Amino acid sequence: MRKRAGSEAAGGAPVTGGEAAAGGAGPRRPRQLTLFEGMLEALRAKAARPRQRQVSTTAVPVLEPRSTEPGGRRTRETGGEATERRPTRRRRVRIETRGRCCDLAELATEINQRYFDGALPTAITWGRQRPQRRRRRRTRRITMQLGSYHPDLDLVRIHPALDQPWVPRYVLESIIYHELLHAALPATIENGRRRVHTPEFRRRERLYPRLGEAQSWIHTNLKRLVEQR
Repeated sequence: MRKRAGSEAAGGAPVTGGEAAAGGAGPRRPRQLTLFEGMLEALRAKAARPRQRQVSTTAVPVLEPRSTEPGGRRTRETGGEATERRPTRRRRVRIETRGRCCDLAELATEINQRYFDGALPTAITWGRQRPQRRRRRRTRRITMQLGSYHPDLDLVRIHPALDQPWVPRYVLESIIYHELLHAALPATIENGRRRVHTPEFRRRERLYPRLGEAQSWIHTNLKRLVEQR
């Protein structure tokens, strides 16, 4: 009882084991941070650090340049050597010259000898008979491609609607002559535009003696030809 009284009389307050020190009360303990405050302090310290630039050591593939040989063949340079590019394969085309009424090979050979001295190696075939599609809207102008020339194949196609007994021979000859003329006179580029029917083409087209008669017959019977396709 006396020790307790003496302690209270000297300091005026009970002394605990952790606070007894010379000269009065000891230093205060720092306040413990909460979990949220600790995370916030860590983010601030991370943001204050100077950022170091990361350099990637991954190799980046580089495309090899392509070159063109004098012959026009494109090659790819790999490792100091040039490898030839595979040539483009031509699609197979089925050639059918003999129709029900007309033999295109016979007509084309005759025209080739008469107007081109037999110098054109162009092939000729009947086109495919495609099913007729329904048109959503009716058009006033009736059009039909009776023949075509394909320079990549050096091939002339004639519409199978012309393989009829009521189609005159001179009409078929005029169309074949027109398409073979495309093979003899390739298209030209004028002012950035591709022209296939040049003045020279029209001049030579008029060498066929029954050209006007054939064009008049086609204009009159075009609707009937369209119904046959």
